[in-house]
Amino acid sequence: MKYIMGIGAEVRDIIYENGLIYAVNDRFWSIDPASAYSVVIATNNCSYESLAVNSGVFYLSDEYGFLREFDMGSGAITEVGVSALGMTDIAYHDGAVFAVSRDRCLYRFYETAGEWSREKIYNAGTKLYSITVSSFSGAKRLYIGGADSYLREVYYDKGWKIFPVDYTSGAVNGILTADISGTPAIYLYNDGGGWYEFSVSTSGYVKENIFNYGAKINTALAVGATFYFFTDDSYMSALYYSPVILPGAGYKHQPSGELSADASISTYRNPVFPKKDEEIKFYFTDSSGSDALSPALYWKQSSSSTWQTSSFDYKEQGNDYSVYFTSLTLSFSTGTIVEYFIAANGVYISRPGEDGLANNSNYAFGYSSASAASKPFTFMLAGTGNCFHAPASPFGDLSSMRFPLNPIIDTEITFYIGNQASGVGNYGNMNGGAFHYYQAGEWEQQNISWSEDIGDYKYWKSALTLSTTIAYYFSVTYDDHNTTYVYGDENNSYTSDFEADAKLSPFVLAFSTVSFTINISSAPENNMTLSIYEANTFILAYESAISSFSSVSLYPG
Repeated sequence: MKYIMGIGAEVRDIIYENGLIYAVNDRFWSIDPASAYSVVIATNNCSYESLAVNSGVFYLSDEYGFLREFDMGSGAITEVGVSALGMTDIAYHDGAVFAVSRDRCLYRFYETAGEWSREKIYNAGTKLYSITVSSFSGAKRLYIGGADSYLREVYYDKGWKIFPVDYTSGAVNGILTADISGTPAIYLYNDGGGWYEFSVSTSGYVKENIFNYGAKINTALAVGATFYFFTDDSYMSALYYSPVILPGAGYKHQPSGELSADASISTYRNPVFPKKDEEIKFYFTDSSGSDALSPALYWKQSSSSTWQTSSFDYKEQGNDYSVYFTSLTLSFSTGTIVEYFIAANGVYISRPGEDGLANNSNYAFGYSSASAASKPFTFMLAGTGNCFHAPASPFGDLSSMRFPLNPIIDTEITFYIGNQASGVGNYGNMNGGAFHYYQAGEWEQQNISWSEDIGDYKYWKSALTLSTTIAYYFSVTYDDHNTTYVYGDENNSYTSDFEADAKLSPFVLAFSTVSFTINISSAPENNMTLSIYEANTFILAYESAISSFSSVSLYPG
């Protein structure tokens, strides 16, 4: 796999014609794959979705559902037809343009005596994203895919016939037909980054998951034995088939993947989410079992331009691979991003897919140090996330992170937790968590849900109606940090990656122990609050506004 270029916005479709790559996003591009030189051919008032070509005439669909004909010679653009929603993909077949749409339908647009007409062939009951024409099964037919992950075969035989072939693990973003390994086949790519091959055997269609990229693949095309594809990060990459095992094919460093080392199970980067001043172990394996390699770890702070190196040592021979090991202990400040890749015998192991601290389950190998340095593995020195719950602290429009702060029994109480999601320092992508509370001798829990965003911070919440004192803490999950446990007291919030710490020193919610009734002779014009003068200061007894004949409770003490 190799990086080729980026052209700014998400690329929606590409085709190969007469030695050039044509691509669409909010513009219509031509790209020379040899030099990576690109030219804008046309623009649109919305994003193009797909393109097809026949005899020098291009057809372009867009997100508003319009289909247009573009004559490359004259530059003339003619509107052909329209679908109810965005026209996601098109294909030229048998003198007509076939289109799939987010309105769940497959259409046929055909020209008769200079006039274009539309035929609705099929409603799939799911959003459709891709269509192609292929003869790989022996007969020239259409193949479509969409949100429900199914590949469907479409052909005409005394009426239109639809045959569901098989499914993949995610929404089908694209379908290609190609002869990659000596036998024509259909290739699917999905929104999870998976590549699937569908071939024909004597018993029918055969499905194989051939590659997982690790990021959403938006569009691709086949040129010879190579797939060129664009991903969500606006990069163009190449995936190719080799009939022989390539140098480095047996090398592996998958940060969150597991291996056996020192008679135990470890991740290839251990811990996956390290802290400042914590030893970080890096493992590298070779499935051929060689003990004579000399792998090197190249690493740096993301803010630095200078790579430093650390040599791996041969460690042991496993059942299926040889194991190499090195380690680092870094004292950079919490929140520092560290980048790294591994080199061994002219092969470079680095990160495929989009740039993200959460991308730890995939790896790629190549033969360019520059390519590896442009897409290194990354991690943050943090371990735990920067999340917090200080019950008495205000945020946004609320006076406290536990609201109300001093409640009475049998009223709903909302518990808020904040997390730094962006900005400088220890930001992290919180993706869920739970509120844990202790009552009647048992720990119980319920999920937390997103509440609001304020600046660089995201706030989540959990609400309960309680009638007894509880102890409580939060567990916060991330895709780029360890699970973080939040505990403390009324004014302080602490974090740990050990749940035992949270259970040992949880927050405590105690209900009011004194109550009385205030009789106001007439309702006040404005809402009132009650404060108690104690220890030379006024203390708010209860946040709710007081009106005539209100029942008021005081917090303990």
